Amino acid sequence: MALRKYYRRKILASFSFFLIMLVLTFFAKNKNQIFTYFTKLGNIPQKNNELNHDLPPEILQSYPNSVLPFTQTAGSFLIKPNYAVFYDESVHEAIYTIHKLTKEDARGDASRYQVRFNEMEDLNIETAVWGDYSGTGYDRGHLVPAGDFRCCQNLMNETFAMSNVAPFDSVLNRNAWQELEGAIRKAAQQMGEIYVITGPVLANKLDFIGRSNLIKVPTHFYKVVAFVPEGKVFPEKVNAFLLPNIPVLHFDKNRTNISIDKLEELSGIDFFNKMEDNLEIVLEKEKNSSML
Repeated sequence: MALRKYYRRKILASFSFFLIMLVLTFFAKNKNQIFTYFTKLGNIPQKNNELNHDLPPEILQSYPNSVLPFTQTAGSFLIKPNYAVFYDESVHEAIYTIHKLTKEDARGDASRYQVRFNEMEDLNIETAVWGDYSGTGYDRGHLVPAGDFRCCQNLMNETFAMSNVAPFDSVLNRNAWQELEGAIRKAAQQMGEIYVITGPVLANKLDFIGRSNLIKVPTHFYKVVAFVPEGKVFPEKVNAFLLPNIPVLHFDKNRTNISIDKLEELSGIDFFNKMEDNLEIVLEKEKNSSML
């Protein structure tokens, strides 16, 4: 009996030593990421209902105020020639992007062949870098698609910015998400001009990637498409789609179509808050699929 207890204690001690060494080895290999994560936890920007009220003049010149989302998340605006990004440095990811898509934009000979992602285009903010995605199994997926700007090589090149990417499941990014992007381009051909808002859903879970920077992995991605008739102020038609960040081969508009109300609940973003309340309520509760 004494011998059995001796060996039991010896085995437990060895196992405990093994676990301690395993934890220490993991910490040694990932100490920079762990330190960065807990540092950011201590410096999470406070929510402020006024944060997004003072929109940059440049964005108001390019986009109707009625289609610009309202978010209480702290962040920085990046104004590009063909799109805008609201970026959150604490997760090294865009909260949303917005761009205008016309029927002429997606037509042309511009090519993404040999276009490289630009890590230095946003010198006033701290974005993720190319290497943060390497070996993670996630794609550097575009939020504003390169294919939306086949008209002009310089505009297509602008979409290859690290501020315009997020960690997409590779199957989703190369299949269902591309099909959704194609369907939106067809809608632009029919409507003439539409506004597209794209973003991640960042649930409260500790799922990060990155070597130099911690990038939060979204649970879902969404697109909101709004048609504002010429001469009008507010959207007349709206579509919203939500896809999980998992392997999805094909885009099914009926299964992924979502009301704005539900999307606001999941994303924490207020869409079309400049509209009159009675119009906003009707627009947001319906699953309007008339454009796609």
